Amino acid sequence: MIEQIGKIVLAYSEATPILDPESGEMVEGQQLVVILKAKGDEKEYTHQFPITPDLPGERDLDQWRRDGQVVVISASSVRASTFQHQEKDSDGNPIKYPQPGKLYKVGGKTIEIGTILSFQSFAIRPATDAEVKLADQANGRYNERVQQARLRSIATRQQKARLRTQKTIQERKQKKAS
Repeated sequence: MIEQIGKIVLAYSEATPILDPESGEMVEGQQLVVILKAKGDEKEYTHQFPITPDLPGERDLDQWRRDGQVVVISASSVRASTFQHQEKDSDGNPIKYPQPGKLYKVGGKTIEIGTILSFQSFAIRPATDAEVKLADQANGRYNERVQQARLRSIATRQQKARLRTQKTIQERKQKKAS
C-alpha cells in the first residue's frame, strides 16, 4: 500500500471504461480523479478512485481544497504511462511541459517521451496532526536537499566566472605586453 500526504489541487469525476459484473461487457462508468500536491516533494500526483459510497463527495473534497486541508490518500498501486511530447496543441499554441522528457531517435526523427504517474487509489481522508508533522519534516528535508543543490550550482557558476575573469585579465596583460 502507498500513502501520500498533501493538499488537493483539483478533484473531479470523469468517464472511464468498467466491466459490468452482470453482463461481462465493458460499459461507461465514472471514476474520481484527485490531483494532490505532495507535502514531501511539492510535486503534483494524479490519483484515480473507483466511485464508492465510502468516498467523500466532490463537495467535501472541494471544501478541503479551499480550506487547504492536508489529506492522506491510500493507493494500492502506481502506473507510469508514457506519452509523446507535442510541440503545439490543437489550436497551434506551444505546449510547455513541467518536466522534460527523454529524447529517442526513431528512424531519422527525434521524439521526446514523457511519463505520467497514475495512482490506483481507494481511500482519502483528512490527515492527523501527527501525520502533518511527519509530512512537514519530510518537506523540510526535501527543501534542504534542493537548497544544497542550488548552493552547489552557485558555487560552480562562481568558480567558472572567476576562471573566465582570470583568463580575460591574463589575455589583456599579454596583449598589452606585446
